[in-house]
Amino acid sequence: MSDNRTPYVATPKATLEEHIVSSCVPKNEREWWAHHEILKQRQRIAELEALYADSCSALNEHMEIHAQVVNLVKELEAEVARVNKAMDPIDQECCDLQAKWKAEAQWAAKDLVNLMLLRSPHHVLKEDADYQHAQRILDGQL
Repeated sequence: MSDNRTPYVATPKATLEEHIVSSCVPKNEREWWAHHEILKQRQRIAELEALYADSCSALNEHMEIHAQVVNLVKELEAEVARVNKAMDPIDQECCDLQAKWKAEAQWAAKDLVNLMLLRSPHHVLKEDADYQHAQRILDGQL
């Protein structure tokens, strides 16, 4: 036995990889398989990195478009609120005009019914279309 007790030092990973990947270094069957497997994995990593870069680019474009759509939706909501606010007085005026028209129509219908009653007997008027229309106005059906 020798007294020389040097600890076992593992071969550095970089040196092992250099030996396996280099085609100048002689290899056994396992090392050749490892050599081909390393090359396939490196190619696959390069493909995945390219796919990842494309995906990131597409995602960034999508996010920009989404941000534009969100801004457009906010602008449209503000425009709808502005139009609704502008329409409030118009809607109120429309309701007022409808109420005024209905009241005037009822007064006119009363006058028409009274005028018709003065001119014709009551039983003849019940068949008259104008009388029936005026009566519906008075009853609030129109």
